[in-house]
Amino acid sequence: MWLDADSKRPVEAEPINVFRTSSLKYYAGAALGVLIFDAPAAMSPAGEEVARVYVQEFLKLGAFRDVKLIPCVAASGEEAVWLARTNRCDLIMKASVDEFLDGTGAMSTHLSVNVKILDARAGSVAWELQQKASSEPGKDRDLFWSVKKGAPAQRYPAIARTLARQLTDYLAIPPVDEEGRKSGKPEKES
Repeated sequence: MWLDADSKRPVEAEPINVFRTSSLKYYAGAALGVLIFDAPAAMSPAGEEVARVYVQEFLKLGAFRDVKLIPCVAASGEEAVWLARTNRCDLIMKASVDEFLDGTGAMSTHLSVNVKILDARAGSVAWELQQKASSEPGKDRDLFWSVKKGAPAQRYPAIARTLARQLTDYLAIPPVDEEGRKSGKPEKES
């Protein structure tokens, strides 16, 4: 849980729903491209801002040789791989915003994203997961003669920062194989 300076309300991230995972160790020194998050037209500015937040957190992780924002949305995995190769990236992150509610004042904020990180060299999926987080506003306090407003919910950039940190923390931990050993190779698809 991380807090934003504008609001003292917590951001609650649900556990990551993992569909496919690999070891970051296997991709040490790779260049990562992050595409603008695919979002419905009314939310398209949020797709770019959320992508920028993820780029910042990937840069802090320091596990990739290079991390760059690729300012477009890919319609397919094949197009994402082509964009990665065109921009000299070994990995490409293609993500979408599935749920978006930017609370103001007394409304809660919700953000749900689906993330795929593709290996552009092999054309395969290295990681595929879903992340969700939210922030609730503080409760108003009725002082009988007046009402003291509760703290507002966090805004969506703070929620995105929480999800990006959650993802970089997850990537930094090697996956565990069936015998409970940490693996350095990507897991096979199920």
